[in-house]
Amino acid sequence: MTVSCVCVVLFPHVEGSPTHSRECLNYSSTIETVDAGWCKEITDQGATQIAKSSKSLRYLGLMRCDKVNEETVERLVLQYPHIVFSTVMQDCKRTLERAYQMGWSPNTSTAS
Repeated sequence: MTVSCVCVVLFPHVEGSPTHSRECLNYSSTIETVDAGWCKEITDQGATQIAKSSKSLRYLGLMRCDKVNEETVERLVLQYPHIVFSTVMQDCKRTLERAYQMGWSPNTSTAS
């Protein structure tokens, strides 16, 4: 599990080892927003650990966390519906859903 980037940002006094990362997550019960975007060391396991470690978490930014698979994010979205997960794909889906709700429909005519 690699969540050291998040721990170093949130808890600068915590070393970046996986053991220390788990310890720092144990103290994260009041954190509502974590933006780990561009942290290249966050993995599927790390993102999952962050999501399940804080009952108060409402937003987890994973933009350009390239070691986190979109399939994992899809599973997390279903498993933790109270958390907004931000990835390129998730943000596009939310934008498209809002557009549909506002009455937008794709132009299906073919251009000549």
